[in-house]
Amino acid sequence: EAILPEVDEEFAKSLGVASGRKTYVLNPGVFYWSNGSARIYAVMNALRSAKQGDVVIIDDADLVLNSNSSSQNGALFSTDKNIINSFMDTQRFHLIWIANTVKGTDPAHLRRFGYSVRFSEFTSRQRESMWRTLLKGSRSKEYISDEQIRALSEKYAINAGGISLALRKFEKIVETGDSEGEKAMETMRCILDS
Repeated sequence: EAILPEVDEEFAKSLGVASGRKTYVLNPGVFYWSNGSARIYAVMNALRSAKQGDVVIIDDADLVLNSNSSSQNGALFSTDKNIINSFMDTQRFHLIWIANTVKGTDPAHLRRFGYSVRFSEFTSRQRESMWRTLLKGSRSKEYISDEQIRALSEKYAINAGGISLALRKFEKIVETGDSEGEKAMETMRCILDS
């Protein structure tokens, strides 16, 4: 198992694809109606079709791993801790947990990870390189100049996933024929500001 704080979901998916194994991506945030033990059971139930050797990516894993922070009077803490530990100890697939933070994660959970990778925030130069790389395969490249790429890279401290998401949203708008010139950049800034 690995925990990847602040990593891009697209990067994690590429790890699964590169391994040649069937890959599942689950975001416990979709179980908005639950908390504590109910959310953990919903995650486990959603993974029933995963088989031994498959890769399972749990995005926003802090919603499960840090569930003890929302318990009252410690009542749910012990139950959640035991359920999570049991799940981690008995899983039959390769788990990649993506978390924004592990500060509220119980040390008993953290001991179960084979390794942890923390990705530092990109510099503006790295973001500029990422913009250029992602734009190569994008229809949006004709709407965004080199100068605009530099400006976006300096203003918005986002990772590859944020850039990729912004470009996908931007392409949908561009497909409507509603974005040209400065209006295109205004659209992109609105997407990034949201």
